[in-house]
Amino acid sequence: MAANTTGKGPESEVYTFTTVITPPPPVKGLKVRNILNRSCHLDWAALRPQGNDSIEYNVQCARLREQTYKLVYHGADHSCELKDLDAGAEYLVRVCAIRQSPRGAIEGPYSSPLNFSTPPVHHDTPPQQTVRMQHHQNGGRRPLTDQQWAGIILSGFIVLAVLCAMLIAHTIY
Repeated sequence: MAANTTGKGPESEVYTFTTVITPPPPVKGLKVRNILNRSCHLDWAALRPQGNDSIEYNVQCARLREQTYKLVYHGADHSCELKDLDAGAEYLVRVCAIRQSPRGAIEGPYSSPLNFSTPPVHHDTPPQQTVRMQHHQNGGRRPLTDQQWAGIILSGFIVLAVLCAMLIAHTIY
């Protein structure tokens, strides 16, 4: 009811409304630690619960070359372990907070993707003595490696360039 110096006005109809529940803010401080060939550890800054609502997190991971994100963690902790990664691969990870309210889950925006690489697997090379013994048994020479071929070709180009320079210098002067 509204009232002023001229009097009282009629009562208005009852109007019911509800406020929108705000989604959680973006997650910050995403860090990758203990990167191994096939696993790593992620952690991020925890968000404060909003009112009586709890906060959970989704972590998504994608190979850099594919960029198809897959859910790899869902839970209340603000850290997780990623396992079964490929050695020598580049990954993107991102995290979003989810506000669990009585009306349902409200997902916040994802964090900026963080790029990391797993180290490649280094296989031990067989001892050189074993290789030499095998070649002596075959009685032949070892085939040239790609690096040796590259060196031979490069040397050939250098010799050719010097000869061309000498020829040009001789014809000009």
